[in-house]
Amino acid sequence: MHNELDFKKWLKYKRGLTESSIKKYTLSLLQISSFLSEKELIQLNLYEVDNFSYLKKVIKIYFDDRKNKERDKRGHNQWSAAANNLIKYFESDMSSETMEK
Repeated sequence: MHNELDFKKWLKYKRGLTESSIKKYTLSLLQISSFLSEKELIQLNLYEVDNFSYLKKVIKIYFDDRKNKERDKRGHNQWSAAANNLIKYFESDMSSETMEK
C-alpha cells in the first residue's frame, strides 16, 4: 500500500522537487481526497486506493467538476500536477533502497 511519506520521498529523490513544491502537492492531494471522500468515492485518502484504474477514474471525476477544474486553472494547474505525480508514483517501481536515501 502507498502512503504520503513514501510519496514525498519519491517527489524529492526521483522527481527532484523542492520542499515547497512537495508541500503544495501533498496539500492539493489532501483537498482532492476530501472532495472524493465527501462524494463517498474513497474512504479516507488517495494513497489508500489500491486499484490503479480506480485511482485514475476518481481523479478524472474530481476534475470533471467545473469548480475543481476552474480552481486548478486559476492555480496554474497545481492540483492536476499533484494528481499526475501521484499517478506516476503509483506506476513507478520504486525499490526500498531508493526510498531510503
